[in-house]
Amino acid sequence: MRPLVYVFRDARGAACSAASGRDVLAAFGSLALFTAYFGGEMTFGWPPSENLFVGVWGNRNASRFRRILRERLGDQEIVHRPPPERLVVASTIWRRPTTPERLELEHRIKQGVAVKG
Repeated sequence: MRPLVYVFRDARGAACSAASGRDVLAAFGSLALFTAYFGGEMTFGWPPSENLFVGVWGNRNASRFRRILRERLGDQEIVHRPPPERLVVASTIWRRPTTPERLELEHRIKQGVAVKG
């Protein structure tokens, strides 16, 4: 079954993409690595619900998110609406990674190496 990727705009008009938490963990290895790579994350749904979704906002982040999911999990089905769960967390870390840091994180994602934190 192809992963579902939700593509939508938030209340401020920013481009967003999200996918199931299971698919994100399968592609990125850990939520810490995902958050470090994008500089933050959006979480939809409350644990322990099986309907947890994780996503990002911003054109570049949304595009990178979909690309990495496609590279790691294969073809995806795009759904043009927000995930079926309510947004519960939108967090950012203190700064976005620099290009060299992002490339190193992407290398870790491809190698399946976890990141501390």
